[in-house]
Amino acid sequence: MAGVKFVSNNIDIKQPVEPTDIKNRITKAFERSADIDAKNVKVTVDGHTVKLSGKVHSLAEKEDARKAAYFAPGVYKVENELEIVY
Repeated sequence: MAGVKFVSNNIDIKQPVEPTDIKNRITKAFERSADIDAKNVKVTVDGHTVKLSGKVHSLAEKEDARKAAYFAPGVYKVENELEIVY
């Protein structure tokens, strides 16, 4: 553009999400899922990192829990420490 000497981009697209909100959203997602036994999964949030611990019944259930946690708003990393118990 003729005459433009400087453009400042102050757009911020990240939404601030509180850690307690992240935990609540993940816990509710687990409760809605028929594939995840929510009462056996503990969710801990530190900033934007989620740690899953507890016991699940299959590798598929472990992976479903990881995906549900990862796709929650505000989550950048998931540490999946779920133990598979047959």
